[in-house]
Amino acid sequence: MDMLDYAINMELEGKEYYEKQAELNKGNMLYVVFTFLANQERIHADILMRRKDNKREVPADNEKLEIKSLFSDLDDFKTEVSVIGKQLDVYRFALEIEEKSIKVYEEMYEKADNEEDKKLLAFLIEQEKAHYEMFNQLETLVRRPEEWIESPEFGLREDY
Repeated sequence: MDMLDYAINMELEGKEYYEKQAELNKGNMLYVVFTFLANQERIHADILMRRKDNKREVPADNEKLEIKSLFSDLDDFKTEVSVIGKQLDVYRFALEIEEKSIKVYEEMYEKADNEEDKKLLAFLIEQEKAHYEMFNQLETLVRRPEEWIESPEFGLREDY
């Protein structure tokens, strides 16, 4: 399997994972997050497939990930404390997936022998980094309320 096929399979596996998480979270607002990410992974797979068939160049700026649009229409929601551990596990696993994607695309970028492939891979690296950052922020938001903070007069504490 060449690197392009590997990347396509990786994106499709990510899509399946996020679709499964969306189904598991149908009763809460995380459904929107996971549905959005499943769609992003499908778009990435389509872009890679078109590139493999030499039918498409680097995506236009309007195809770039806009995280603000993902969260702009979300209402506040409350979750039970028992769900927090599950959320953290999901976010941490998603971080691993995104980190793996970034590494694969960076390796492919280093091995790319033409400028068009390098542009496409740079685009995909940027997209995966945006996904990673989003999950990193979500993980932090869920984890921080569970952290126990001692008296601020003892030791340095990160600002919230």
